[in-house]
Amino acid sequence: MIIPPEQSSFFLTLYKKILSACSEHEPESYEEYVYARNELYSDPEYLSELVNHNAKSPANIKSLIKSISLAKFQKYLYLKTLKKHSIFIAIDSQEVFCVLGLTDSLEDIIPYKYAIVETALLNYQNSIVCDGLISTIPIKLGPNMRKDYNAIYRESKMSKQLITSIVGGY
Repeated sequence: MIIPPEQSSFFLTLYKKILSACSEHEPESYEEYVYARNELYSDPEYLSELVNHNAKSPANIKSLIKSISLAKFQKYLYLKTLKKHSIFIAIDSQEVFCVLGLTDSLEDIIPYKYAIVETALLNYQNSIVCDGLISTIPIKLGPNMRKDYNAIYRESKMSKQLITSIVGGY
C-alpha cells in the first residue's frame, strides 16, 4: 500500500524543495514542513506561478508540479486500509478516495481507524498518494457517525464512484 521507493524518493526530494521555497527558511522539523505545506496550499497564486515557472522543466518534474498544484488539501476521515490502498472520505464533499502512502502504509502512520486528518492528496504515478504530512485532529467519532461513514464508503463502492485519480494530475 505504498509506492515503490525510487518513486517516493523523487517525490519527496522535489516536494521538500518546493516547501522550502515557499517557507521563510528551510523546514527542519515535521511541524515546520506541515506549516510550509499549509502555506503552500493556502496560496493558489503561488501554485499557479510554480507551474508557470517550471513550464520548461523535464516532463517528470513538470507533471509532478502540476499534480501538486491540483492536490486536494483538506480534512478527511481515514476509514481503513485494505489490501491495495487506504480509504479516505472527504469531510466536506464526502468523496471517497483510494490512497497509497509514500514510504509507509497509512495504517502505520494514522493512530486509529475513523481518525479525522488534514493532508494533501494528489496524483502520482497513476495512483493517489498522501503527501506524507498528516495532521490528526483529536476528535473521536461515535458509533452513529462511524456507521454513516461506512455507509458512504459502501454506497461509493457499489456505484463504482471510488476515486482512484484526481483529474489533471501526474
